[in-house]
Amino acid sequence: MGGSWADRNLGRVLVASGVLLILLGTVALSGRLPGPPGASGGILGATTGATGGPPSPPPDPAADRRVKVCGQSLCLGDQSWFLYGASVYEATHPPLSGIDNPDATVALAAKARLNTIRLVNFYDSNHGDAAREPFSEEAWKKVDVMIARAATAKMHVLLDLSDYRNILWNSCIDPYAADWRRLIEFVATRRNTVTGEVYGGDPAIALVGLAGEPQKPGRYDYTARVTGKPCTLTYSGEELTDFYRRTLGQWAATAQWVPAHTGGLGYLNFNSGIDWKAIFSLSENAVCGIKTYGGMIDFLSTGAAFCHELGKPLVDEEFGWQQTMPDDQRARLFSQTFDRLHRSGAAGAAFWNLGYEMKPESYEVNPDTPRAFAAVQEASPGP
Repeated sequence: MGGSWADRNLGRVLVASGVLLILLGTVALSGRLPGPPGASGGILGATTGATGGPPSPPPDPAADRRVKVCGQSLCLGDQSWFLYGASVYEATHPPLSGIDNPDATVALAAKARLNTIRLVNFYDSNHGDAAREPFSEEAWKKVDVMIARAATAKMHVLLDLSDYRNILWNSCIDPYAADWRRLIEFVATRRNTVTGEVYGGDPAIALVGLAGEPQKPGRYDYTARVTGKPCTLTYSGEELTDFYRRTLGQWAATAQWVPAHTGGLGYLNFNSGIDWKAIFSLSENAVCGIKTYGGMIDFLSTGAAFCHELGKPLVDEEFGWQQTMPDDQRARLFSQTFDRLHRSGAAGAAFWNLGYEMKPESYEVNPDTPRAFAAVQEASPGP
């Protein structure tokens, strides 16, 4: 080859300089570095953040349909939103409502002027195999349909996972020492067979509850329902708090958009050993959840005040009264509870429960309990 080293490489230098200038011009105009074909390109600083911090999250494609935490309140999109719902399971045969009749359930919820359905007790936690029953495709397909029907009606779902705690307990397995990772990953990554939405990012799911209403810490001697054998389980308040910390962290690490909380806590109106302040304060606990049966209603103002100091919403996810009580009395208690929740600054209320069952020990509310049903309708915050 002829010419000096400088002559041979001058062209290469000029070409490289031109590429650099083009690259710098591209960055200046778009703020992006070009990537390989088909790649989206990285935002400047996306690896470590513009100031060395973590990368910015991608935009939420369903932001206008998603329930999210907004300080002490909940929001739907960019509007303040009050979670107003009821629990649903299967209690009548033939099923007039519940998980086996999603269309009738959603229609009844709409008539009651609810915006949320709390799904719970949708597989057999009293007799099933703990390694298989919680993952039953038959059971979860029913959940798929209920979520899809709720979404079509522009309602949301509060998905309750507490039956996993129950089936472990009934199998003589300490639910608060067990690792829930398999269940958490199963639910968070499940793709709805009707809508195609992944549960951990589904805008129809407002909130996930883990295992509400744990009994007070201590020793329990009982006969395990699944095994039929004597069982002893013991756990402390610290172990209960650690369970929530660990399991909420697993959900947050797996689910992209849907927040989770402990589930509603009870037994807080006396010294039960449940460290509710530590549990409410957990960073991955999206809302302070309580249940206000009995004396727990008098805990409401205390719990709400602490929760608001944390800058979190409070949701009362379960309360109710049996039909053995006169209907007008039930109606007054519903109205009084809704009023107290609003005055406390609560962000949501879900009563126990919605359905067509009619018998004295039933908690169900429906048009055949007309005054209680009217009280629910009248307290509705609207869409």
